[in-house]
Amino acid sequence: MGAQVILPLIKYLGVLALGVVIFMILWLIVVTVKTRLNMFQLIKKLTPVSILAIVTTSSAVCLPVAMKDTREKVGVSDYVTNLVLPMGMPLNSNGAAMHMALTVITISQIYGVSYGVGHYFYIALMATLLSLANAVAPGADLVSLAIIVPQLGLPIESIAIFAGVGWFVGALRTILNVDSDIFSAILVADSENEIDRELFKLTAENPDYVRPEAAE
Repeated sequence: MGAQVILPLIKYLGVLALGVVIFMILWLIVVTVKTRLNMFQLIKKLTPVSILAIVTTSSAVCLPVAMKDTREKVGVSDYVTNLVLPMGMPLNSNGAAMHMALTVITISQIYGVSYGVGHYFYIALMATLLSLANAVAPGADLVSLAIIVPQLGLPIESIAIFAGVGWFVGALRTILNVDSDIFSAILVADSENEIDRELFKLTAENPDYVRPEAAE
């Protein structure tokens, strides 16, 4: 179908990437203002797990590394890390919710279907609820789309159009999901005074520093 499909897909990826960037910036502002942690140091500490998220497109694969870096680089206590990150992996899927909402809107535009304000609220609600049950494996988003797309009167076969850009979508979705879990853990830890700020500073000055108990 040529440019009729390719151009909307390029725009779709661009909008999704822009949405992820905006969401990440807002996350960083909220977390660093609330916790008084250095934003640039935090970004540097989360870079390895963010790259892993892009490459693997799986929150489950990233979980061990995310937990390790959250404890040993950011300084969040074991208590908070072991509770929030495993729970957040399936339940805190900001990237999945954003992806499903934007995909439905893109499909509607491709097929010339118009929605009102009420429909957009419905899309947001459905995408949020489906993100709670979304599998954390590559390609699982197509199954979730098969639930929401027919609910809005769109042809289910339209989902196949997006299979070709599945890896790019998965990379964008996963990096937001994984980093959001870590940001949530930092906020919880800050509220409970469970952040080792001295460790945060030490690992910023010496990236190879390892806590004595972690080395054991």
